Amino acid sequence: MKYIIVLFIASFFFLVNTSCRKCVTCSYTFPNGVTDTTIKYDEYCDKKKIIKTYEENIKHLADSLRGSSSCQ
Repeated sequence: MKYIIVLFIASFFFLVNTSCRKCVTCSYTFPNGVTDTTIKYDEYCDKKKIIKTYEENIKHLADSLRGSSSCQ
């Protein structure tokens, strides 16, 4: 009985932690002389709150270079 309770608790925490994850792929484009330069990032997965901060950081970087960003 003790093992079933431990297994149930472990399964619950596993499901809670994995269901709150979100993945995004971001890029930004900025003017670089004559042409525009695009920087693409690999897919990034984490909790929703951290993903929001990640997207805001990419947007801030693009804005500082007078460019645009997108995350999908």
